[in-house]
Amino acid sequence: EQPELHLHPKLQANLTDLIIWSSQKNDNKFILETHSEHMILRLQRRLRENFEKGDESDPEITNLSNSVTINVVTMNIKERQSQNKLLKITPSGNFNGRWPEGFFEERFVELGIE
Repeated sequence: EQPELHLHPKLQANLTDLIIWSSQKNDNKFILETHSEHMILRLQRRLRENFEKGDESDPEITNLSNSVTINVVTMNIKERQSQNKLLKITPSGNFNGRWPEGFFEERFVELGIE
């Protein structure tokens, strides 16, 4: 549950590298609950960097995109039910669907990209 909660943003990103390394080298599996944009961005970055290597890419990182699923749980207030939306990350580090409204919007507001 939110392993990054009391960590500096740089350490949140580094924690993601540790999780990636552990899943590759030790075949560990993780279920993480996070609200950390830094962790998700680092995961996307590592996939994108690997994808851009082309033929020299690390197959273990390429396979990571097949094993990562992001579950976005939102509340439908009208129906008083929670809804689960599954997002996958492509080998190039992009989401295969739209990121839900209301998540990580601050970045776009701060950068003036509304």
